[in-house]
Amino acid sequence: MNYCKSEETQIEQSIKAIADAGAKVVIANGAVSDLALHFANRYDLMVIKITSKFELRRLCGALGATALIKLGAPSPEELGDVASMEVKEVAGRKVIVLNQNSDEDTCVATVIVRAATQHVLNDVERALDDGVHAVKTLCTD
Repeated sequence: MNYCKSEETQIEQSIKAIADAGAKVVIANGAVSDLALHFANRYDLMVIKITSKFELRRLCGALGATALIKLGAPSPEELGDVASMEVKEVAGRKVIVLNQNSDEDTCVATVIVRAATQHVLNDVERALDDGVHAVKTLCTD
């Protein structure tokens, strides 16, 4: 019983330290325990789970954040910055939209591609990928 109580206290202290550092959203790679979600809700922290390490690194780069290994209070340099965040429904799926300030140059954008069949969707994705890489090549050469 004492072990459970001390674990609960330690998780609450960690989540409170994150909230006190000024964070409003925690983006986690992998699983988040129910107890951690409970305390995050108590301290008005939104928790987003991302399963891909590549996407997490890309998102950190776009937001100016640092991916932390430890659960604890981040320093001001490690926190990222987002102008607004909202949950929208696109084609029956909920997606989280992060917007940067309009006066700043953004380095990441998302293109949502929809098609009638998976085959057409694959073709559109390949064409979009080819176009992006052609522009990238033109800009670097």
